Amino acid sequence: SQILLNASHNHTGPRCVTWFYLPPAPRFLQMLEDKLVEAAVQASESKEPVTLWTGETITNLPVNRRLPNPDTGEIDFAPNPNGTIYQYLPFVLFRNSEGEPVHVMFSIAAHPSNIKGVDRSFHISADYPGVAVRLVDKHLGGPGALFLQGAAGCAKCSIVPGKDQFPTGSWEEVEKAGSIVAGELIAALDKD
Repeated sequence: SQILLNASHNHTGPRCVTWFYLPPAPRFLQMLEDKLVEAAVQASESKEPVTLWTGETITNLPVNRRLPNPDTGEIDFAPNPNGTIYQYLPFVLFRNSEGEPVHVMFSIAAHPSNIKGVDRSFHISADYPGVAVRLVDKHLGGPGALFLQGAAGCAKCSIVPGKDQFPTGSWEEVEKAGSIVAGELIAALDKD
């Protein structure tokens, strides 16, 4: 009753369900189950009192991905800087009895689907959330950051000033997107 499961997705993760004609990846599913049980056991064995602090800040990462086309009357899959997005980055900070941060959960409402290209299609990556978690963990001094998928709906990442184009799908752009999120979150955590 006290376990939260939050499902996310990206375009460089192993298949958990049938995707078109491709079956799930059974070895990955078994490894995932084992790791989830291991994490739950470790969490249970290392319980300590914490206080929860909630907050939110603004994120510059999402851009609407549905652009009305006046010529065709249809909607194009393209950046729409004037479209609706959820611009907030909510977070929950867990502090130990000494007041030190030990964990933080955060959420972004933008699809983690930046990786593109045949040369990258066989890699496994956590996309921009993985970069953000790594950088926030470094700031906190140990593992403790957890990404929760927000209601991304029609939002993708835009790391381009003016938000007029999507990333091209390079590893450098994924690193930049994660750095944007980590920087926004760390600035909010450091305010108090």
